[in-house]
Amino acid sequence: MVKLFRFMESDLYNLQPAIGEVNSLRSNFSMEMIPGEKREFGDCDIEIENNKVEPRPEIRGDIARTYMYIDKAYPGKGIISQSNRKLFEAWDQLDPADVWERERARRIEAVQGNKNPFILAGATETSTMPNAPIIGNRKSKIYHRLDCPGYD
Repeated sequence: MVKLFRFMESDLYNLQPAIGEVNSLRSNFSMEMIPGEKREFGDCDIEIENNKVEPRPEIRGDIARTYMYIDKAYPGKGIISQSNRKLFEAWDQLDPADVWERERARRIEAVQGNKNPFILAGATETSTMPNAPIIGNRKSKIYHRLDCPGYD
């Protein structure tokens, strides 16, 4: 089990850049839709409340496809509850894979040797590729993307 967990945790499709403090606070809480727009991280659109997390709309599909991939790649581990499966399917439809997500998947496939079947062809050319650098403090190990304005 420990070896399998290490594979799951280091699977490149499962790794995403994140604001250190937000990542720590969101822990392994369940993804949900949270009423209201309580913002605790400046203009960064994420809500964390009552052991639930609601990410910003622009990345909900990305998150859904990651969860669905991990659930399929490592079956029988209870990665997705039935209620979250429906939520993730909706998020996948509302936020389809964009150009950057497909390019990232192509690069991961080249290194890791497998595909994420939930990232399908057909990205819209109007999608943007987030080229914002990750900034932060090497001593505190707190890093974040510049396209999450207002977070200091």
